[in-house]
Amino acid sequence: MLTRIASIQRLPIRLVLGYFAATLFVFVYGPFDWPIDNWASLLGFLAATMLALWLGFRWTVARTAAETSFVGWRRVIILGAIASFIILFVAAPVYTGKMPWQVLDALRDPGAAYHDFQDQLELTAGERGPIALARILTWPLVFAVLPLGILHWSEMRIWLRILMLATIAAIVVSSILRGTDREIADLMAVTGGTGLVLFARKSAHEGLTLRALLRRYLVLIVAGIVMLGIAVSLFAQRKADRYVTFAICLSGNENIPTEICADFDHPWFGLLDEPQRFSASMAAAYFAEGYYGLALALSLDGFRSTWGLGNAPFAMAAYVSLTGDDELYKRSYTYRLRDVWSDEHRYDTMFPWIANDISFPMVPIFMLLIGSIFGASWRDAVFGRNDCAAVVFMFFLIMMGYLPANNQITLVPDHLFALLAWICFWRCTRRRVAEPRTSFTDKHA
Repeated sequence: MLTRIASIQRLPIRLVLGYFAATLFVFVYGPFDWPIDNWASLLGFLAATMLALWLGFRWTVARTAAETSFVGWRRVIILGAIASFIILFVAAPVYTGKMPWQVLDALRDPGAAYHDFQDQLELTAGERGPIALARILTWPLVFAVLPLGILHWSEMRIWLRILMLATIAAIVVSSILRGTDREIADLMAVTGGTGLVLFARKSAHEGLTLRALLRRYLVLIVAGIVMLGIAVSLFAQRKADRYVTFAICLSGNENIPTEICADFDHPWFGLLDEPQRFSASMAAAYFAEGYYGLALALSLDGFRSTWGLGNAPFAMAAYVSLTGDDELYKRSYTYRLRDVWSDEHRYDTMFPWIANDISFPMVPIFMLLIGSIFGASWRDAVFGRNDCAAVVFMFFLIMMGYLPANNQITLVPDHLFALLAWICFWRCTRRRVAEPRTSFTDKHA
């Protein structure tokens, strides 16, 4: 019993560290030959940040779980579904120049949809403020529909299930119209993360074994695998449509005349044809190129704080728009990399964005805080059956998923506002578990 509970406690951090190790392995041994001369500082920094994340998680996950007095999950699903449809029909023509019923046209040519989206953003610059604000304010509701719906699926009537599925459809349609992948990736992360919470709850409170859980939810697991395959296929198609040739080269400009290109003759690609090698190389670039940007950032001299704005591009853009002062962002690590590794087009992990405000030596300290909230949200979501904590856990899971690429949660304001809102709901509705349900989760577990 104690062994199983301890395994449940540590499951998320083990998955995150395993994922991190896998992406780092792809970076070191994959199809790109990265010209790095500061391997010691890069690997040492990554080791320190992951250790801090692990320590923060382990410190809080073993403490007493808290339930919640929040019982309004049905209202959240209803309001979130209504908001998702209103935002879709209002935002789609402004952001993409298309109406939702034109989704099949966009699906047939994802590359054209993406380019139309970029052109439309230029045409409507300065006009999207009210729509963007409405999306930000409603995103806490829209985002929570999927995790709350999965957690309470067995309690929901058919019309409520339809609203949940319609909300997912609205997000998918928006993603297809834009020709972007972020929305689909977030849906996959939230679906997997909620499934993880649900399985852990069943195991912790009902004593179900992994085999029994797999047998009970086999259909859902198979459906999830199929959806993942479709998403990967769509991702590959979209990327192929954006490239004229199958060559994948990163960097390369007047400052770095030598491009960093994927080696299509890499041993990993021995059994793949050219299109498959392209897709595999693109995936390797997405998961690994951020470490190269981090290595470049670590080589920069001199910390110049951006005073809390450098971690969030939208916040810095708002500051520049209001003040006309762009000197503050020019102090950042990410801006100073532009000559060699553009922060507008390339990844550099989430760490330089945090370091813009607090410096690289302070990043491991910050990761202690991230790890502690991550662990506390998992603890309450599973052992306290706390739905607010479960929603917060989804945001941190997205953060961990994008860790090798960027600071996804603060990249756009909707995720950040929704995270802060649900942290407030979580903290304001917490109540200690009355019975010693998780007494076995103390530090001796």
